[in-house]
Amino acid sequence: MKKTREFLAVFAVLIYIVFSVGCNGGAVESESFGETNTLSAKEIIQKLADESGDNNLNTLAFFDEDIFKNNCEKLYGISYEVLSDGGIVFAGSGGLADEVTILKAKDGNIKKLTSMLESRIERRISDFTGYKPTEISKIEKAVVFECGGFAILIISDNGEILKHQIEEIIS
Repeated sequence: MKKTREFLAVFAVLIYIVFSVGCNGGAVESESFGETNTLSAKEIIQKLADESGDNNLNTLAFFDEDIFKNNCEKLYGISYEVLSDGGIVFAGSGGLADEVTILKAKDGNIKKLTSMLESRIERRISDFTGYKPTEISKIEKAVVFECGGFAILIISDNGEILKHQIEEIIS
């Protein structure tokens, strides 16, 4: 019984450390739960759309909307039921690969979501290879990272700027 309590105390400290980690920079990184964020994906994306000035990002879809629910499996290769939040802002005019996707897993497994978003990049490259090859270089520069408990994908010529803006919004 004493060993169990000691184990639980150590485990609680480890959980605290993991949860106190904030946003991570760079490409796909180590798992970070950073649950201090109180904003929803919808709020983050709306603020980003207002602040970014990126005219290519002009169409929104959010977690609670049918378009997001119905396309989750197709876009990300995951069931809507495994998510607790999410949203996407993308180039709705066609012909452009630009998008920002923000997803949160019900079980907190950010690694799984970042892996799914990496797979999305591969699918986008495949989609645009025969359709509009000029977008390939943009997709190849895509950024996948973790911040505030979310897995985030950015495909844009302004990827690093958008990443910094998201980190500022969340922090």
